[in-house]
Amino acid sequence: MKTPHGDSWDLLGSPLTSQVMAPLGALQTLVGSVIRNDVAHPGGVGVIPGQTKFGALQVPMEFYLESDDMAGVDHKFRKAFSLWSETAEPVVIEVDAGHEMGKFYWDVWLSQPLPVWSVRPDRVDSETITAQLFNPLGLARSDPMTGEGIVTVTNPGDVTVYPDFVYSGFGGVVETPSGAVFTLPDVSELTVIKTDPKNLKLDGAFPEGVPAQSMGEWTLPPGVKAVWEIRVADPWS
Repeated sequence: MKTPHGDSWDLLGSPLTSQVMAPLGALQTLVGSVIRNDVAHPGGVGVIPGQTKFGALQVPMEFYLESDDMAGVDHKFRKAFSLWSETAEPVVIEVDAGHEMGKFYWDVWLSQPLPVWSVRPDRVDSETITAQLFNPLGLARSDPMTGEGIVTVTNPGDVTVYPDFVYSGFGGVVETPSGAVFTLPDVSELTVIKTDPKNLKLDGAFPEGVPAQSMGEWTLPPGVKAVWEIRVADPWS
């Protein structure tokens, strides 16, 4: 667990290695929440499965704090978390569980303020705090991946990947996996073009992505870099 202020705690450690830990079973809540609208078979048995979607991560999670300086640790822990806003930095919980893609990361904020301690921290040597964690996408992210020139994006994740294009100076023609083309304009400073339809702001550009369990290929002009992440509901497998 890494905080915006540079503190790092091993949640699966011991009091000898970490001042903040996760009690047994606490990490079980860090998985995606599936939302699927199934439809009953008229006059039959079973259902017609609806499309799998993912809701926001909104879960309680316990943290166990132990230290000779509980007042200091309690202060650092509370200072690390922010209520959700687009400008607030998250606490990052790093999951290294042997996934074939390597580490994954949960960016978490609070959906509710942390509860006040029942006993002053300077009078105890340990405490348990339950945080109401929130992640608006509800999925863990991989490390960023990049490519230039002819870029193949392989998506073993659970949702569509929309790459960003990062460049400065001359733009040029981009060819998408479907064969469609659009032009990146010349720019004088470092620019990021997002192809996710929620964030796409370039006229004439296509919000084309790579569906889950698929791959796609972009052809980029010189000097343009593609950047993308894989999102998964279960970073533990």
